[in-house]
Amino acid sequence: MRVSLRQLVAIVVSVAALAATVFVAFRATSHMVPTLGGAYIEGVGGSPTAIDPLFASLNDVDKDIVSLIYSGLTRLGKQGEIVPDLAQSWDISPDGLIYTFRLRDGVKWHDGAPFTADDVVFTIKAIQDPDFQGLPDLANLWKGVLVQSKDPLTVSFNLPRPFAPFLSYTTIGILPKHLLAGVKAADMPIHSINGNPVGTGPFRFKNATIENLVLEKNPTYFGGSTFLDQVEFKFFPDYQSALVALNKGDVNGVFLRPGASAEELGKLKEANRFSLEQAERTAYSMVFLNNKRPLFADKRVRQAMLYALDRDDIIKTVLAGQGVRADSPVLPKTWAYDGQVKQYAYNQEKARALFKEAGWQVGASGVLEKDSQQFRFNLLTNDDPLRIAVGQAVARQLAAIGIRAELSASGSTGLLQTYLIPRNYDAILFGWEAGYDPDSYSIWHSSQITEDGLNIASYSSPDADKLLDEAQKTSDMGRRKELYAKFQELFADDVPSILLYYPMYTYVQDKKVKGVQLGVMFEPSSRFYNINRWYVNMKRTWLPQSR
Repeated sequence: MRVSLRQLVAIVVSVAALAATVFVAFRATSHMVPTLGGAYIEGVGGSPTAIDPLFASLNDVDKDIVSLIYSGLTRLGKQGEIVPDLAQSWDISPDGLIYTFRLRDGVKWHDGAPFTADDVVFTIKAIQDPDFQGLPDLANLWKGVLVQSKDPLTVSFNLPRPFAPFLSYTTIGILPKHLLAGVKAADMPIHSINGNPVGTGPFRFKNATIENLVLEKNPTYFGGSTFLDQVEFKFFPDYQSALVALNKGDVNGVFLRPGASAEELGKLKEANRFSLEQAERTAYSMVFLNNKRPLFADKRVRQAMLYALDRDDIIKTVLAGQGVRADSPVLPKTWAYDGQVKQYAYNQEKARALFKEAGWQVGASGVLEKDSQQFRFNLLTNDDPLRIAVGQAVARQLAAIGIRAELSASGSTGLLQTYLIPRNYDAILFGWEAGYDPDSYSIWHSSQITEDGLNIASYSSPDADKLLDEAQKTSDMGRRKELYAKFQELFADDVPSILLYYPMYTYVQDKKVKGVQLGVMFEPSSRFYNINRWYVNMKRTWLPQSR
């Protein structure tokens, strides 16, 4: 049978229409979903020195790698809450002295050996050893804590006194006893395991060179399989070099610390190839006021100074937007933050009114005066260029209302020894790392106004002391939240120092990397908190049909 040209055209049109209908129907009844496989490559500034959870705090690259290889009894959730990790649950005795952890059954080390309570005991005793080479603060925390293995899946800690922040310290990675038993504490930083680490985390060590380190997925990970097969770290001398590699497509992501220029961030956004996610660091920059100086004795003066500063402008112009105005010593988005805390928005009129109420008037020289004294003080900071730029902006803004802050910079060592420890200063622009727990005892309790203490502002308040005392002792999270809310309210009214901003970190990644969720940045490695849900591969799947 012969087919005419007209019939042939009709057949082709029909087939094309049918194919289009099938394609549309397929698209309408399917969607793209994550699938297993693929690798993620990150460029980092620096290189590893000791891939060991007991020593990683000295190097951010070490902490990044350790966070993927090792697991702790607990880990931090998105808001800093303590959630189970190697421990599936725990109990705290009514007096707050005994913590008992029940461990997950069936957990394996990367080499296949079983994980038990003996590994926990071994790790803590290594920290308690007099020859421990890690941070003294870590050793001091565990000093006096009695750790015992009750059975292979139960471990207990007896504390010398109630200390509610203790749970946050159980996030430290646990070491394998079967590989380190007999190794002296003094030799642990140079042990071969640091070059071939074995943990229980979602990824295990594969290989490393001077230029990179490769991790592969842990097929027996107790937390479930990851989408990614591999995570690679490429090492660069600084983040600018890593950004060059990102633009070339040699890496998939770079984590930027505060300080990247507006021009750099603008170029990354314009490229339209990258996603830029920002998250607040659990730290704050502030002007610490020496509360023992008569100039700052009146809280109305301190409140007025805070009103006089346009902190949003400083963040925009000096930090290129890489910060958030700080209104509380407890970090936003963490579980203890009080969203109703009083905020001091820029308001020169309120500032002037408070100064007038406190007896300060602008004199003929344009400087605030009271009883023939001019409002002048020395504002110290360290020699970091960004901090100096912030200090200059603070001095300019205070000058606009009649305050003369004379900025000077010192090296960090000199700043600490010459000024901070002896409290020999008027005001210091500095930063504070808030840590994993909202406990503020060490920096704001009056007992810490000593050469060895960290209350560098010499803030003394009986009411604040009571709140911080109880909050540190009670293990009831609800009660602790109430106490810290009251402390934040008191702090906002007293203004013992001038909070400026929380630094903002920016995570730049190729848009093909999906599933990334940034919580609060307790440290740079916090960016990996949900890495088990990251993916780079996708597939199309049919949607279930309703019946």
